[in-house]
Order: sequence, then C-alpha cells, then structure tokens
Amino acid sequence: LGNFFTVRQLLEEGYRGEAIRLTLLSAHYRQPLDFSREALKNSKQTLDRFYTALREVEDIESEKSDAPPEVIAALEDDLNTPLALSAIHECATALNKAKHVTAKAALKGALLAGGAQLGLLQADPEAWLKGREIRGNVQLPLLTMTGHMTVGLIDPWVEDRIAARNAARKARNFGEADRIRDELTAKGIILEDKPGGKTEWRRTG
Repeated sequence: LGNFFTVRQLLEEGYRGEAIRLTLLSAHYRQPLDFSREALKNSKQTLDRFYTALREVEDIESEKSDAPPEVIAALEDDLNTPLALSAIHECATALNKAKHVTAKAALKGALLAGGAQLGLLQADPEAWLKGREIRGNVQLPLLTMTGHMTVGLIDPWVEDRIAARNAARKARNFGEADRIRDELTAKGIILEDKPGGKTEWRRTG
C-alpha cells in the first residue's frame, strides 16, 4: 500500500541515521508514532540545534560526565524517551547560554553523555552540519541542485562562494552579497556570520 518506509529506503533518500533514530524515540514506545518525512525533517532540525551548540564549544575540552540525572530518571521510568529528550533539550539550551569555560565544559560533557544514552550525538559536529557522515571509510555523496556532488568537491565550492560574498560585503556591494547567500540557500547551504568576520555554514538536508 506504500504506507511504510524501510531504513534502507530512507537512507538512500538522504535522511540521516540519527534523525531516523530521534524520530523513533520522540514518542513513548507504548504510544502510536506518527512517522513521516516531515517528522524526519523536524528531527534533523533538532539535531542541527544540538550539533550547533557543540560546534560553538569545539575548542573546549568536555568534562567527563554522567548523563544528566533527569535523562536517567526518565529512561528508568518505563523508558520515557520523550521526557529524556526534553532533558537533553534543556541541557543544550543551558550550554548555549553558559558564559564561563568551566560551565561550558561541564554542560558539553553532560550533553554528550545524555545523547549517548539514546544513541544520539555520535557524529563530529562539523561533519554533521556539513553533511560529511562516514559509513565505514566511504564519505556519502551530497545531493545538490545540480545532482550528486561528493564532499571533496562541494566543500571548496562553498568556501569559494563564501569568500566571494565576503569580498562583496567588504566592497559594500550588498546586492551581490545577498545574491550569493540566496544562491547557497537554494542549494541547501545556510550561512552563519560570526563575530570577527568569520562565516560558518551548514547543510539543511
């Protein structure tokens, strides 16, 4: 009837393994699960938020930590995965708001440990946000508006477009800068301008 998905099919369509897992964990195992491609998209956005928080503190060594007690308590309460995920959300929010290095190190460790309890946040943040997941020793191809492009080809292309945009901004040619941003957005590349003139990017798909 075409009313179910296989994991292999979803992976071939470009959905991330962790996004599939998060979608499955988003409802209590005793309750019905509305599994859809839209739900997978929402799970990917949630994971993007978590991985962005981790990328912001990539230069800080995480403090070795157990999972937040709220996560453990939720899982021990009849495997309440939605409540556990809520606690992980709160940990990511606290990490984003933390000001001091010691607090960031502790919260980074707690976020990673909490995610590990659910098999999440297992990828390198930069690799996740730029679509560089590894299966074995093979990098997955990236789907662009022009077809499939390998990671080794798309990274330099994106960096070149970012450099062109930065040059346009420096020349106060804001129309060209906006055009380049729109070009990248159309190909699923989101730019994030950081203090000091640094521009980071991530893939939406």
